[in-house]
Amino acid sequence: MFIAVRNACMDYRRASTRHQKVYENILNTERGVMEYYSRAIESCDPSQIFTDEITDILRKTLKDLPASQRQIFVMSRVEGKTYNEIAQELGLTYKQVDKSLQKTMKVLRQSLGEYLPLALILLASSQY
Repeated sequence: MFIAVRNACMDYRRASTRHQKVYENILNTERGVMEYYSRAIESCDPSQIFTDEITDILRKTLKDLPASQRQIFVMSRVEGKTYNEIAQELGLTYKQVDKSLQKTMKVLRQSLGEYLPLALILLASSQY
């Protein structure tokens, strides 16, 4: 009985030591991975990554719009013209310009999703 208890204690101690070594290896690996990710995040500019993504989405979405709808959007949002100015230039009514911009904004909201607030800021600050 004494030998069985002694062997069980020794097995427990060996297993405990083995578990501790495995645990320390896992911690060291996690630290290394976290340091790697931290350096990777520090080395890139997240705002630039999102800006590029949003710009690509905006360009693709605007490219897919009908030409007249795209022209009205650019005149309104990029050139800063009023609905009345756009309507006079293109020979449209105020209501047609308004409806066209509503359709465009709906398409942009769907394609940009969570990026929409940032996209509007970017659109206001740059030309497309």
